[in-house]
Amino acid sequence: VQAFADAYNELQTTIETLRANELEADSSIFSIGLSLRSTLNTAANGLNSGLSYLAEIGVTFDRNGTLTVDAAAVESALENDFSAVSELFATDGEGYANRLDTLVEGWLGIDGLIQGRTDGLDDRKRSLENRELSLEYRLSQIEANLYAQFTNLDTLLGSMSVTSDYLAQQLQQLPTYGNNNN
Repeated sequence: VQAFADAYNELQTTIETLRANELEADSSIFSIGLSLRSTLNTAANGLNSGLSYLAEIGVTFDRNGTLTVDAAAVESALENDFSAVSELFATDGEGYANRLDTLVEGWLGIDGLIQGRTDGLDDRKRSLENRELSLEYRLSQIEANLYAQFTNLDTLLGSMSVTSDYLAQQLQQLPTYGNNNN
């Protein structure tokens, strides 16, 4: 029972770490955490022992959402009715361990939540890489076009400078009108 609680708490810590870092806005991580809590907070119905909740054997959540085990209560429950505690965890379809196993299979299966999310993120990454390549090509084309325009403009300015110098020289050689000295 303590190993069960420790595994749950470790998974919750991992989920919180992922949500605080690189998967902060990922809805899949939020969905996994919510599903875990919901599964453990939902009664196990139809058990022969009459037990329905983990709290009835001393397994509860504290204020931080950590699963805690009251060792004395668990030990007492095991001594009083071992099969009832076993049934609470292992009954097909309703036992907590069985429901969590089914939940995890849905996440980790070939068509599961995590594989679907991974495939979606891979597709998006490929799409973004293709867009990046397209933009790089377009930018190189624009750069080449601007370089050609700049070269043409530079050549034109150079030829205008030569023409300007020639015209200035020609204007200096013209006789000046209105000058009494000439």
